Amino acid sequence: MTFSKLFNNNPILMIHKTILSILLILILFFCQTIQSEQEDSPKEIYLSNLVEINQIDSVLMNNNYGAHFIPTSKLEEFKSKLGKMTLDKGSYKVGGITFSIYIKGNEYYFGGNTHGSFIETNSDIISKNKSWVNQGWLYFKADGINLDNY
Repeated sequence: MTFSKLFNNNPILMIHKTILSILLILILFFCQTIQSEQEDSPKEIYLSNLVEINQIDSVLMNNNYGAHFIPTSKLEEFKSKLGKMTLDKGSYKVGGITFSIYIKGNEYYFGGNTHGSFIETNSDIISKNKSWVNQGWLYFKADGINLDNY
């Protein structure tokens, strides 16, 4: 009996070949799924792509002037700047200024610093395009926003 006849007629080896074929197909399927999810998200992801910025009711700022709600006269400007911040894939130490935004009665924490490069928040705030980001802490480029101005 030749090796090829033994290999082709052996039921155990046939099962292994079938299992390996199925595993290969599954791996290719999952790789394609991951690639298509990445293609669906834009190159730059803005906070406004993930959060309904226009639904922010109020912002409690805790900066060098103490804890206070941002006045209505400055709230729209602040919301506009928040919405334009872009997601960064890194992890950073952001500093000692914090603020909470309130959307439909829910509070969401942010951390930053006076002339910060980044702000951080938890992914719990995400209300749209959830597949674009991972769960956990998210960092956004703050573009030097002065959190003491609010």
